[in-house]
Amino acid sequence: MQLIEYGIQLERSDVRIHVGVQTRRLYVFQTAAAQKLLQEHRKDFKERPGFQQDVEYATSNGILVPCYRMPTLRHVLLASDDWWKKFNPLHTPSEKGRMAARLAQRALKEGYVPLPFALVIESKDLKIQRSGADILLWGHLRIQVKCDWEAGPKAWGGSGNLFLQVAEINPLKRY
Repeated sequence: MQLIEYGIQLERSDVRIHVGVQTRRLYVFQTAAAQKLLQEHRKDFKERPGFQQDVEYATSNGILVPCYRMPTLRHVLLASDDWWKKFNPLHTPSEKGRMAARLAQRALKEGYVPLPFALVIESKDLKIQRSGADILLWGHLRIQVKCDWEAGPKAWGGSGNLFLQVAEINPLKRY
């Protein structure tokens, strides 16, 4: 089976959040910075196939980008509960994805995720400044969330990399 080009190089998100279950952290970075890194340096990174359960051939392909090479990368530690214990390697990719998205939503609502803003303006309006606002932010961000099980530095128990998928096929039509 031939893999179909699909992944970060084609997506139109502004920000990515990779949920690193093994390291118990979220990894946040700007999609455009990752796309540029892959355009300019893809040959510098290892590729890794991925496999769906019950399929004997590769069903995806991804690039392993060392964490220290990812521009704009920030990590988020959510220490308020043991969220990672709810994840199971035997869950379907769709289930892992839904769980990762819910976790990212929670982190966003609780203010843990550092986000870039498209438009940052210093307020010139004295009325606004006196009310306690020196800077005004406007933004409309598209966020892509991925369950990236082993994401993160080796020192935290991760692979040392982020997995950026670039191709896939879904022969079982399960996900």
